[in-house]
Amino acid sequence: MEKSAHSGRPYLFGWIALIVLTALSFGLSRLHLGGAATPVALGIAGAKVAVVGLVFMHLARARAALQLVALTSVVFIALLVLGVAGDVSFR
Repeated sequence: MEKSAHSGRPYLFGWIALIVLTALSFGLSRLHLGGAATPVALGIAGAKVAVVGLVFMHLARARAALQLVALTSVVFIALLVLGVAGDVSFR
C-alpha cells in the first residue's frame, strides 16, 4: 500500500482563514451596525462553514454524492432557522 504525501499547507491556510474570520467577527461585533449586524454575522459564519467544509472535511475533493448530502444538510438547517426566525418575528 502506498501512502500519499499530504501537505499541511491547505490546513494552515484554512486555520489562518478561520482566525481572520473570527477576528473580523469580533471586530464587527464591537461596532454598532444596527439592523445589519445579524446578516453580517451570518455571512461571516457562512464563510467559516465553507472553509471548514472545503478544507477540513475535504469536500472540495469529495465525490458529487457526498457534496450533495452536505449541501442538502446546510440548506435544510437554513430553512429551519428561517422558519423559527419568521415565527419569532411575527409574535
